[in-house]
Amino acid sequence: MQDISKRLLVVIIMGFCIACMFLSVKTVKAEQNENTYKFQETKDWVWPALGEISDLYGSRSGNHHGLDIAAPTGTETVSVEDGIVTKSYYSFSYGHVVFISHPNGFETVYAHLNKRFVVKGQKVKKGELIGHVGNTGRSRGAHLHFEVHKGTWNYSKSNAIDPLQALDVSVLIEMRVNKEMEMKKEAIQVAKLEEIDQKQDHSGWMMVQHSEGFILSSSLVVESSDVDHSFLEKSVEIVVTEGMTLWELSQEYKVAIQSIAKWNNLTSDMLVPGQHLSLYPNMEKVYIVKSGDTLPKIGKELQLSVEEIVHLNGLKNDHVFPSQILLVSKGT
Repeated sequence: MQDISKRLLVVIIMGFCIACMFLSVKTVKAEQNENTYKFQETKDWVWPALGEISDLYGSRSGNHHGLDIAAPTGTETVSVEDGIVTKSYYSFSYGHVVFISHPNGFETVYAHLNKRFVVKGQKVKKGELIGHVGNTGRSRGAHLHFEVHKGTWNYSKSNAIDPLQALDVSVLIEMRVNKEMEMKKEAIQVAKLEEIDQKQDHSGWMMVQHSEGFILSSSLVVESSDVDHSFLEKSVEIVVTEGMTLWELSQEYKVAIQSIAKWNNLTSDMLVPGQHLSLYPNMEKVYIVKSGDTLPKIGKELQLSVEEIVHLNGLKNDHVFPSQILLVSKGT
């Protein structure tokens, strides 16, 4: 009799466990259906940028109200859906930032941009280019800070939701795979170009990885004799446009950022639309940093001390990066 009671008790316990599991599965499914339905209006959104997720919503003790997507400076940033630009400006915290209001009641934020290509009141389409990934504002490295608000953005960010509830992560993975395939194809094309162009001496060149693929690169020292003097006989006058940066001017005219600041008595790296700048490309000699360069290595090549390079360029530390323009001597 005692054995029968024990067996009956075991059967009752097993039945209770199975019932709990069944109810738990039904509850999970109900929650999943509710979430899917809640953000059904975002299912066709595109990813704002191609990169790697570097920080999630809710991190930093709950004070991070967006998703961080790490990507090289200059990476295209697009609108996730049709909408109207509600703000486009520079913020101390957000840096260059764009806000877009969407017809479905959501507002999205794209922060720390290097450049902005849209203005307040402008209509944009899904996938339309609105800016480039950057490192402006309160930022530690090039990335896109992306926020989603169910309703309008406010200072307390009470309408913020997790962007991963509105975006499909599998789409980002597919984008990255496709991008890697494009880079491999480009690397093959460059290799073929080097093989075909036998007349040019590539002994001083090297293959370096670039954000857009693999390119042929070499260390360059650019002097006034290397460029068209008719263009450099007088100063180049620049009128600052929306989104223009000192880095962009440095790259285009092959002058050091420190020199641009000195020529125009700039006290910060902030430029204002309509501001007039004067550049004197023929007044200096510059060095374009290549992959693998260090200040001691550059100094040895140019017969300069590290201290001289740091002083000439107003560097705060000894870090340099590819494509950076360094002032290495004054022209006569």
